[in-house]
Amino acid sequence: MTGIEPRPANSTTAVNDFWGEKLADELTHFEYESRAHPRTKLTIEIVARASNRQGNVLGTPFNAISTDISPGGIGFLHTTAVADKFLVIDLGVRDHQASVLVEVVRCRPVGIFYEIGAKFIRLLDAAGS
Repeated sequence: MTGIEPRPANSTTAVNDFWGEKLADELTHFEYESRAHPRTKLTIEIVARASNRQGNVLGTPFNAISTDISPGGIGFLHTTAVADKFLVIDLGVRDHQASVLVEVVRCRPVGIFYEIGAKFIRLLDAAGS
């Protein structure tokens, strides 16, 4: 258990079932190489927004589905490629919400999705702490 729990669902069961089936199909095609930090599988909905290096939000939020997390970063899937170098990602951590600045280090097509790998830069805030 990572201590990270999903945010409350705000979409229909049919949509969740569709995403779950598509994710299961796509995740079977991932090839994981060796990493500096061990990764933990984590499948939750995340909200991401384009930002600059200072963490100032520049873009419209978009939803994505995480695939894994480690002390060094997070992997997630999205339906379109991410061209931005920096993102602010909102994560649910226990009863708290945290915003994290990340640097996109990889964006590649995987089936009908794009696999995005992002390195943690710093914690921006932790609501409720």
